[in-house]
Amino acid sequence: PVVYAFYYGHIGILFEPIQACVDQHIKAYQLGMQLGNTSISAIHKQYLIIRDIYATGKNLQDVKEEMEFDMMMAKHHGLKILGMKSQLHYEAVLNLIDGELNLPRDPNRVGIYDGAYILSRMGTLTYLGYFERVKHLVDEWEFKISTKWDNSLRLRNVYIYFLYGIASIGLCRKRNMKRLPGNMKKILKFMDTVAGLSQWNFL
Repeated sequence: PVVYAFYYGHIGILFEPIQACVDQHIKAYQLGMQLGNTSISAIHKQYLIIRDIYATGKNLQDVKEEMEFDMMMAKHHGLKILGMKSQLHYEAVLNLIDGELNLPRDPNRVGIYDGAYILSRMGTLTYLGYFERVKHLVDEWEFKISTKWDNSLRLRNVYIYFLYGIASIGLCRKRNMKRLPGNMKKILKFMDTVAGLSQWNFL
C-alpha cells in the first residue's frame, strides 16, 4: 500500500488513466485495512476523495455518503489529518449539491491543511461561478504557501492551472473582455505539456 500511495498518488496519475489509478487506490485502501494499517489506508482515502469529487464524475450524493463514513472512521481510529481534510471536502460537496455558496473558514485550519483548504475552495468556487474569488485563492496559494507556480508536473498544480484557467475565461466573459488574460499563455502551455503525458486525463 505504501508503494501504491507514492506511485499512483504522484507519478502514475500523470500517465495512466485516472480511473485505473482510482482502482489501485481502492485496492491499496482495502489491503491496508486488512493489514490493520489504518494510516496508509487513510492516505489512499484522501486521494480517492479529491478524485471522486473533481475527476471521476461520481455521483455527489454517493460521495457524500462515503465521506460521512470516512469521517466516522477517522474519528474512531484517531486519524486527525483524514478527519480534517474530509471535513473540508465534505463542505465542498454539500455546496456543490445545493448549488449555493456557504464556505466558512475555520481559523484553526493552518499549516499543511491550507493546501487542502485552497484546493477544495477553488474547485467549489469555479463550479459555482465565483471567478473573482478563485483568483484571490490562487494568489493566496502562490504567495502564502510558496508553490511559486513552479511548473512542476504535480497533479495538484494541474488542478490549480486548470481551475484558474477556467475562472480566468469566465471573468473575461462576465466583463465582456475581447482579449484573454496575459497569464493564459502560461496556463495553456502547462496544460499542453500534461496533455502530452496523458491525453485521456488532461486533453
